[in-house]
Amino acid sequence: MYCVREGDTLVFVFNNYVKEAVSSFKWSLDYAKENGIKTFIIDDSTNTGGSSAVLAYILQIMINSQMLSNVYEMKMTNTTTNNVLAVPSELDLNLDGKFDDADKEVVYDFNFAVLTSGRSFSSGNLLPVLAKEYGIPLLGETSGGGECALNVRYTPATLTYGISSSTKLITDSGAIVDKGAAPDYYLVDMVYDEEVGQEVKHFSNMYDIPSITRMIDDFYNNPAVWGDVDGDGSITVDDATAVQKYSINMPTGTPRFIADVADVNGDGRVSVLDVTCIQKYIAEFTTGTGRTGQPAA
Repeated sequence: MYCVREGDTLVFVFNNYVKEAVSSFKWSLDYAKENGIKTFIIDDSTNTGGSSAVLAYILQIMINSQMLSNVYEMKMTNTTTNNVLAVPSELDLNLDGKFDDADKEVVYDFNFAVLTSGRSFSSGNLLPVLAKEYGIPLLGETSGGGECALNVRYTPATLTYGISSSTKLITDSGAIVDKGAAPDYYLVDMVYDEEVGQEVKHFSNMYDIPSITRMIDDFYNNPAVWGDVDGDGSITVDDATAVQKYSINMPTGTPRFIADVADVNGDGRVSVLDVTCIQKYIAEFTTGTGRTGQPAA
């Protein structure tokens, strides 16, 4: 585990979700905060998995600017019954040995991003899948997939072994994670290798930090549009839900919330009336949508 800094970008590199990754990750975050880092990249591209509790810690840190919570719920479904189970993890985000409200205030205002590849397996696959659902950009190639839920079995001699279970981890929207997550920016080239006589993958673009920083800046700095409060470039029910929560002073549930584009009806406040306008826009009403979908500049 180590980190690499170039300009105002820092890359945190680790290969397994082990306990030691938590303290290294927290140290890197604090270093970045103290030294003017703007872009924080998690290099998950050679990560072959590990503890889902470590994953929950890392993901919650990335999305906590709007969540303001120290609890992350891992969701899974039983493929036999189709029941959905949510497993909450209470997290000591500030690593002071206590679970309390102080953990909810652990927020890092970086442009987070994840590097991923076909080697990102198991929990290494789950992080980019979940991060993408929360609007965090992925760079590299489609993550390697792989199920993360195991059953532990014992031999008559009490030796243990693990097998894939009928329980599948899922995203908040209910998608099973096995197929991996496609990147927002595909960086892997196919280059002809004379020694092997065929094209092989070429990964050097994944480590061109100035170039990928520009891509991340582009992702986070799309022109603002009225109603697109999570800044993902489209107006969906997620935006309507976030505005509804914001209007009653609840955490919005999004890694970013652009309050400046929430007042779509232009009455000077954010309320359920704005939610209605956004919902009508999504339903393709021609009236009653306010300025939803219009450039905010």
